[in-house]
Amino acid sequence: AASTISVPAAATATVAGNISGTVALSKVDTGTLNITGSNSLTGAMNVNQGTLNLSATNNSSTAAPAYMGVGSTLGSGTLNLLPGARISRFETKLGNATGAKGTLNMTNATLTTGGGEIWIGGSADDIQCEGEMNVVNSSVTVNNWTALGRSFGASGASKGLLNLIGGN
Repeated sequence: AASTISVPAAATATVAGNISGTVALSKVDTGTLNITGSNSLTGAMNVNQGTLNLSATNNSSTAAPAYMGVGSTLGSGTLNLLPGARISRFETKLGNATGAKGTLNMTNATLTTGGGEIWIGGSADDIQCEGEMNVVNSSVTVNNWTALGRSFGASGASKGLLNLIGGN
């Protein structure tokens, strides 16, 4: 089961303490959630709607099920990795449901994936979605592969956009 944090439209909430454990964390509704504490969350992390600003360190395992999804059947989502943020995830999917857009913005931050992939607008499913990844002076390490705008199946027609400005 997932722990769900709901932040209504036009609202902002902040979690400053340590988030830990194996349970999944799911952010819903169109408001903004700020996570500022150091975290050791090893479960999945999903931004199903709205915006999540991560300015802390999330040193979770890069092994499954430490999956990260942005954008879902609930709608579009944005994850901002703010300066100094470091996050390790098994796999990252941006736009993971028909009609959804997932956006990941990184500035002076670090993202590391384990044995999984980074999907920017795409999935292993037959869907139509959109993904965008903006990397500014940041480090991204992918230990498998990255797909841009790729969906499997006859009607899958996803779009992916990757912008790289400085960094590694």
